[in-house]
Amino acid sequence: MGKKNKDSLGRALIKDRFSKNRHRKHVEDNTMLHTTEVNDGYEWGRLNLQSVTAESSLQEFLSTAELAQREFTAEKMNLKYVKSVPDAVEIVTSQPNFEEPLTVPRRPPWKPEITAEEQQERERESFLEWRRHLNTLQAKLGAALTPYERNIEFWKQLWRTLEKADIVLILLDARNPLLFRCEDLERYATEQKCKCILLLNKADLINEYERKCWAEYFNQQKIPIAFFSAAKQTNERRISEASEDMKKTDNFDGDSDTESAASLDDLTQSDLDEEALNSTQKDIELFKQQINILDIAVSETANKLDKIQEVLDKVMENLRLGKPVETYPSETEDRNEDIVNSYEIFDRNMLLEMLKQQKVEKLKKPPRLSVGMIGYPNVGKSSTVNVLMQTKKVSVSAMPGHTRHVQSLVLDADLELLDCPGLVLPAYAVAPDLMLTAVLSIDQMRSHESAMSRLCQLVSRHTFEQKYGLLLPHTDDEKLDYRQILTAHAWLVKQVC
Repeated sequence: MGKKNKDSLGRALIKDRFSKNRHRKHVEDNTMLHTTEVNDGYEWGRLNLQSVTAESSLQEFLSTAELAQREFTAEKMNLKYVKSVPDAVEIVTSQPNFEEPLTVPRRPPWKPEITAEEQQERERESFLEWRRHLNTLQAKLGAALTPYERNIEFWKQLWRTLEKADIVLILLDARNPLLFRCEDLERYATEQKCKCILLLNKADLINEYERKCWAEYFNQQKIPIAFFSAAKQTNERRISEASEDMKKTDNFDGDSDTESAASLDDLTQSDLDEEALNSTQKDIELFKQQINILDIAVSETANKLDKIQEVLDKVMENLRLGKPVETYPSETEDRNEDIVNSYEIFDRNMLLEMLKQQKVEKLKKPPRLSVGMIGYPNVGKSSTVNVLMQTKKVSVSAMPGHTRHVQSLVLDADLELLDCPGLVLPAYAVAPDLMLTAVLSIDQMRSHESAMSRLCQLVSRHTFEQKYGLLLPHTDDEKLDYRQILTAHAWLVKQVC
């Protein structure tokens, strides 16, 4: 017989199978170490920019232990069996209203004598304390919070944006602004000496009456807002670029005289009428914008006259009673009270003009004015940046959470844009609303019942029948059951396949 080959495949497989226990790490009581404790050369504390909005109980325990830098051991044989009957899951589709507000994590202030390692430790402790506060609040009120961002690295991007920005544009979805608004985020931005403006994006998806109602609502709240549509601006830019390309190609085809004569012959009366109609529509839109500007100016003047009249009445009353005359409040003190928001949809030039007109006491990064873009995922922050830059500077995606770090872009000599990653903020809203508005990714959906039930509250029976060709049973109860829709849709798919 020949000499045995010690490097055969079978021997290598057996060796690989039974030699794994040699390299396993044990602690004193002969239990296995967890991966967070194994010093295997892998940098566990690396920059992790993967959004984490939902965790199981085990994952939350592991992430909390890692933040607290605690070591623990997993015992194999210490098992406890608990017999319990699962309760029926209640489908929550309404938004609860609790008086105690939810907060966003603050970055501990830095001092020159604090080292980088100490500052990172303070940030982890502050973030861990914030998460514990949310859990305590949730247990005390008996309320279920929405999934929120649990990765501290994403919150660090927000901290950097607020530290650098002079003005903060908080982007909201114009279809439901209050769902995406976080008042504590506005307070935190004010603490960082940032001026806040709410930018209601996707305003082309609501009508003029709804814009007027929201403008009046925020006027009463004394909060500056602006309506915008990044998708509309992008489509108009593409159409204008395509028309310019067509004009350039027409100018270089054949002789100019022959081409001009042919183009005149090709023009029909309908083309001329369409061009005249488009020109008239543009004139009407311009006229409406001018009327709106005059309306705002008249409203501001009327408010100032009313305040002057009130002050004069108080002066006369004090003189009659022999009391000292109070000083008239300055314009800077009344600046926040004289907020009149426009309901018109701003274009790129109007938005830039509004930003440059904002008065800032001291620039954080002179000579340019820094504008931060923050908000929920998938509200159009990156798309708005591309519209303002007039080119694709940052990538966009239909899936939420595409941007993962702060991106600084210089627009011109006076303005700089800061694109912050989207953050899912804690709120008392229900998860189906965030799922239907594409804030949360579809792969994070654990149950479809609540999302479908919420959708049935927002969409009528006729819409489902017309859109998907479903035959739904008609009952005396107008309330639509999501099970009927799913059953009808499954039957339709089965017939087609």
